[in-house]
Parts: sequence; C-alpha cells; structure tokens
Amino acid sequence: MAGRATELKKQARDFLDFLHPEDESVFQVSLLKPEKPFSDHWVGSSQGAIIGFFHDKAEAANKIITIDQDGVNLSGIYVTLNPVPPEHLSRANSRFKAGIPGVKAESVRRYENLAIDLDPERLSGTNSTKEQHEAALALAEEMEEALTKEGFPKPYRGSTGNGAVLIFRLPHLPNDEHHRGLLKRVFAALQLKFGTEEVKIDQSLDDPNQLIRIAG
Repeated sequence: MAGRATELKKQARDFLDFLHPEDESVFQVSLLKPEKPFSDHWVGSSQGAIIGFFHDKAEAANKIITIDQDGVNLSGIYVTLNPVPPEHLSRANSRFKAGIPGVKAESVRRYENLAIDLDPERLSGTNSTKEQHEAALALAEEMEEALTKEGFPKPYRGSTGNGAVLIFRLPHLPNDEHHRGLLKRVFAALQLKFGTEEVKIDQSLDDPNQLIRIAG
C-alpha cells in the first residue's frame, strides 16, 4: 500500500510539474463532491467543492494523494490548467477549505496550457467500455505524432479514466477575447481533422480557469 501511495504521489507531482513548472506559479486544487461533508483534511463543511491554493507541487501532491488514499470518497480531484494570481493564497494557503470561492475566469492572467480531451461517444452518465477507452487512447497517440510533426511541443499524454487527454505547453498567451476565440477555433479544427464517430474532441476547454483531473 505504501509503495502504491508513493507511485501515485510521483504521478501527481510529475503532472503538476508539467502544468506549472515555474517555482512561483500558484494553482488551485479542487476536491469535488465528497461523500461526507466533514473531514480532518479540510476546514469547514461541504458536499460541493473543497478548495485549496498551492505553489509547492510536492506538498500539493502529498496532500491530495493522502486524501485519496484515506477513504475520502470524491468524484474527482482537479487542478487549474493555468496559474492563478498569487493573492489567492490568502484564501487557503497550502490547505483545503470548504465554502470558499475558486478563481474566476477574468482573474486568470494568461493561458499556459492547451488541454485536448478525447471523449468516447456514449450514453450520457455512463462509463466508457474497454474498447471505447482504448479507441480514445489510440487516437491520442495518433494526434500526438501528427501534431509534434507539425511543430507542437512534446505533450503530456494520459488517460482520463473514460477517455484520453493531451496537454501541450503554450507560449504565455494573454487572457483576452482574441486568444479565447483562437482556442475555440483550434478545438474546432482538431475535431474536423481528428474527430471520429467513436471519439470526439471536447470543445469546452477554453476557459482560462479550466480545471483538469489530476493524474494518479
């Protein structure tokens, strides 16, 4: 069990290091829909989102995997795709609190990552089959090869549980209407080029305060 926890912490730490490589980056972590509203792992009571703000990736990885391994049943543990302003640390610095607001889209200053979510077509509210999951993973591998040949940087590629995800580091792009529109056009173009009847490219990941499930 200890070995498994160590492996998961490394996966989570590596994922956070990829998303937020700068030492000064601050990011939001959200624990979604706990089965019970109370826990020693956070302050306050909520069955919605429990939120914390971090800049130390190792500390964040240790806390989230400890929570995950401690039988706190959550629907997911998520992190902001882009860094948040450091003043958010005053809300919950390296700890989790219930009932506090997360970062707003207009507060995020720049885009630093492009996340491409490959989601198998299936009945709403159901999990993907093994075959559907494998189709998404195979398409992600195909997209990575094609896009890196076109000059995209080496991405993070992984499973989302039901589908697959590719995350590309971006040059720092301002959070403004022009760049949000640009991302929308990128997602539309990716769907046209790579989307299939079995696997679609999620078109909704253009919010600057977008959350993404943490690997591990």
